[in-house]
Amino acid sequence: MTPFVQPCDAGIIRCLKAHYRKAYCMCALQLEEADERDIYKINIREAMILVEEAWEHVTTDTIAHCRKHTLILPTENPILAVTTPSNSLSNFEIIPTVKDLSTWKILQDFATTEMGLPEAEAKLQACLGSRYNHGDWVDAYHAVMCTENNSEEAVKALDAFTNKIFGLPLAQALIMTVNVTTSIQQEIPLPVHPTSLQIVENELQDCVDELKRHKRIIGAPLTL
Repeated sequence: MTPFVQPCDAGIIRCLKAHYRKAYCMCALQLEEADERDIYKINIREAMILVEEAWEHVTTDTIAHCRKHTLILPTENPILAVTTPSNSLSNFEIIPTVKDLSTWKILQDFATTEMGLPEAEAKLQACLGSRYNHGDWVDAYHAVMCTENNSEEAVKALDAFTNKIFGLPLAQALIMTVNVTTSIQQEIPLPVHPTSLQIVENELQDCVDELKRHKRIIGAPLTL
């Protein structure tokens, strides 16, 4: 739920860091070609310039891609529009997919762990396949996000939905069948990141590989 209260953590910071680290590695390669001994030397001013240039490379499309998962921005798109749970509960139980208990195990993890919204969406999509409809789950997402990392309140918010559907609070609904977790045991891929982020991280890896060829990096780097 961190991206809801810290929206830049939804991928924007990762993109900025990737551009900065790529620029830093490219500077190191230039110093290597100039036969400098300390190719990683950098002062605060130079670092600030690299950060500024890195931010200029973070596109508006990347920012929009990351923020759309946080549900904090107003939109006229009815699929992304957020409604309050109290107004939506009257018809929520008639949606067929919400009666799949495995989906509520995913939402329970979303409410009680560090799982972010993009990962929760990806897991529900993998669980339901072609049956997944983002609009069916917006109210449940919103109910959890509004609790702002309060797991107890998030579970209570989900209880309102499961009480309507199953006549039971979330925890009790999940023990109705011993097979509830069977369909979610397989490894579920994380959501696809913005194309621009994938490109810059690949370019960063190329720079790291080149530094390895020059024997300026031994083993795995501490971080990319």
